[in-house]
Amino acid sequence: MMSRQSTSQKERLEFMRSMLVQLRAMADADNHEMLAYLIEMAQLEANEVALQGTPRHSGTLKRNSLA
Repeated sequence: MMSRQSTSQKERLEFMRSMLVQLRAMADADNHEMLAYLIEMAQLEANEVALQGTPRHSGTLKRNSLA
């Protein structure tokens, strides 16, 4: 069963998705291939979350809190 996202979560996700589109275009325009690729991966993940309501890697990737 898919988890439901609150309205504010959906709004934040849509904002992030739109920012990622713009950031990727900027990286592409300046020929930053690796950066554009990484942003594209984030964009794909955001799309997946929007469609399914949960990240594909939920709980498997941990952000380094010291970074």
